Amino acid sequence: DKGLEDSNFDVSVDTRFIGTVHYNGGTSKWIINDENDPDCYLHLPPVPVSPATPGSIGIPFYGTAVCGAFATDIHATPEHPTRADAHSVINGPSGQMIGLSFAPAAQMDTVTKYAQYGRTGQDLFGDGNTYDYIDTKVYVVGKTTGVTAHVPIRIVRKVPPT
Repeated sequence: DKGLEDSNFDVSVDTRFIGTVHYNGGTSKWIINDENDPDCYLHLPPVPVSPATPGSIGIPFYGTAVCGAFATDIHATPEHPTRADAHSVINGPSGQMIGLSFAPAAQMDTVTKYAQYGRTGQDLFGDGNTYDYIDTKVYVVGKTTGVTAHVPIRIVRKVPPT
């Protein structure tokens, strides 16, 4: 009611590791079906966005992509007066949501970046294979509210057999 609903989000990524941000906007929706279970329908394919010039948020190497959101459509109805309470901690109608995925930056298929910024030759899953990985952080900021989420991301590469 106060105009504090985010219809767009700034998604900032470290461009050394993430080359493209993909988001599900358009016809995506999150609804509660007749069985009172949540269903999510994501618009496919996700929309690709290249992050803006690195350093734009004051963090070296970080670039920002502007991504559109979609309505969650979780609300109470006369047939299900507590529906919103069962699926959200927010009392009242819910707002917007965004689905994100990422494509790796250039040269993430070689050991060089992993050796410099992450870990190499790790048995992460106990499957006898070794993996290289880099931990990074994605910042998601609501363009209207300024609410920020810090999302940890691990980029994993299976080491090819020698």
